[in-house]
Amino acid sequence: MFLPTNTTRPTFCLSQFTIAAALLAGLLSDAPAFAQSSRSGRSMMRRVQAMQKAQKQQSIQALQSQYAAAQKVLAQAQTEMASSGTALQSAESHLQVIEDQEAAKVRELAAATQSQRQVEERLIAAATPDSPVARALADLAEARHALQIEARRVLSLPAGTASDDAAALELMKLTSEQRLRLKADSGYQQAEDQVEMRQRQLREAEQRLFESQPDWVQAHARHQSQVEELKTIKGELKEAQANLGRDRQQARRAQTAFMSAQQVMQSTSTQLTALGAKPGTTSN
Repeated sequence: MFLPTNTTRPTFCLSQFTIAAALLAGLLSDAPAFAQSSRSGRSMMRRVQAMQKAQKQQSIQALQSQYAAAQKVLAQAQTEMASSGTALQSAESHLQVIEDQEAAKVRELAAATQSQRQVEERLIAAATPDSPVARALADLAEARHALQIEARRVLSLPAGTASDDAAALELMKLTSEQRLRLKADSGYQQAEDQVEMRQRQLREAEQRLFESQPDWVQAHARHQSQVEELKTIKGELKEAQANLGRDRQQARRAQTAFMSAQQVMQSTSTQLTALGAKPGTTSN
């Protein structure tokens, strides 16, 4: 009986060994390149992380500087607010005192004016018919009567009586055209100039009469004193108002600076917290 021999098996086993050895050799030859690539990747990652950390630290330092600067502004604003608040209260109180003084002085001046006027009225009423004041009053009344006659002539109005001329002229409602006619008439203008002259003469006569009477001199001196004192108080009032205005402006500026500093501190604090830092501290 013929038995066949297996001549192919040893050859197949040798081929498998050869392939495995080749694969192993290939893997061994690629190992250094793979290891080098891995080390390079880790090094780049560390550099990126270091750059990110440095940028973060720079941002934190910048924010800390802003926060510190805002703190200084806030502290200064608080000091100025306290100072300006005190100055403002003082200015307001001073202004109120001056206003009260002005109101009191106005009342005193009114009383002094009334007192002087009463003395003048009494002196005029006591003047004799032949006194300079009485004559000046009569001359003025005559000049006014002549002016009324001229007005009626120019405007072609009915003549009035001596008793109703003054009342009639007061009730007259002149139109623009009528006023122009009066102004253009020379006779009326002369009569008007005469009235002004008589008024001036009456004032001069009254002044001479008043100045000759001691009681009027005293009343006038009191009146002038009140006038001067009121003028002084008004100057002080104007200065006090200006000072109060400046103090209010300073208080508003301090308040604005305070609020601005607060906003900066709140904003930078929020950003520092997001970066893992606290305001006023140094982050590593």
